[in-house]
Amino acid sequence: MTEFRGIYPALVTASTADGGVSVAGVEALVEYLIGKGVDGLYVGGTTGEGIYMTAAERQLLAETVLKRVNGRIPVIMHIASMSFNEAKLLARHAVDHGAAGIASIMPPMYTTHASVVAYYKGLAAAVPETPFFSYILNPAINPVAVMQELLDVPNLHGVKYTGSNMYEMRVIMDMNAGRWVTFSGMDEQAVYARMMGVHGFIGSTLNYI
Repeated sequence: MTEFRGIYPALVTASTADGGVSVAGVEALVEYLIGKGVDGLYVGGTTGEGIYMTAAERQLLAETVLKRVNGRIPVIMHIASMSFNEAKLLARHAVDHGAAGIASIMPPMYTTHASVVAYYKGLAAAVPETPFFSYILNPAINPVAVMQELLDVPNLHGVKYTGSNMYEMRVIMDMNAGRWVTFSGMDEQAVYARMMGVHGFIGSTLNYI
């Protein structure tokens, strides 16, 4: 089982002049970050602008990163999409190409507690053999209540908590008898999150710090 701990840059997606994925640029950035000793990579999330890409571009990004990493560090692929079926396809594609885990934000138009819970449960079930991480970033949805309803998801491995409420984050950490992994996703809160006992950090500024 992969141990998810430490520093995970939210990888910037290098682009070509016409806005496509720059394979050479992505490969160079992956090598640079591995050379700096990062513990893993988080790919295609908010910083990586995955939600704004076509499915084909996101698959190319996943293939490029996973091939270049070649198992040297764990890669968590962010696979959220407004289309649930597309998200499932991206999850399966990422796992088939070697992703150590998958993650998903609460899609912006999923505005009810029930819809978010159903979305997460369906995604996790699409790749039952793979660690799944929820990505908490929606002030309109109660993250504690969502995580409580996901306690029965067998492959829910943890959470990326992007928020400044350290008490709320700690409540989530203590669920499931503290058996899941919590990443802090708010760069400016990293010191406070570490004081609260998080297992690692996923952030945009980690690309250059």
